[in-house]
Amino acid sequence: MNTPTKEEIGATISNAPSEKASGASGVTEDLVKCLGPLARAIFIILFKASIVQGRLPKVWLNGLICCIQKASVVLKGTLTKDPIHILNSVMEDAREFNKEVWIMF
Repeated sequence: MNTPTKEEIGATISNAPSEKASGASGVTEDLVKCLGPLARAIFIILFKASIVQGRLPKVWLNGLICCIQKASVVLKGTLTKDPIHILNSVMEDAREFNKEVWIMF
């Protein structure tokens, strides 16, 4: 498996959307974008080493999927945060009780 180049990783970091929620690591794109040259170089080395060694975090290899029906009648007049809250609750329940969850968009 070819690892991404320093330039490809840098471009991906630069083009990543801002103000998004962090994943399981707690590291946001905004935090990575603010890294100085030395910290960014170390980040890239660690990232590439994890790929080469095949030691990827389990959460990178797993996906949780849950179906939430979106019908204009059901969600009419509600905020976007409502279905997100429902989805988050379902995912937390699955993690807490070690259940499998499937989400489809």
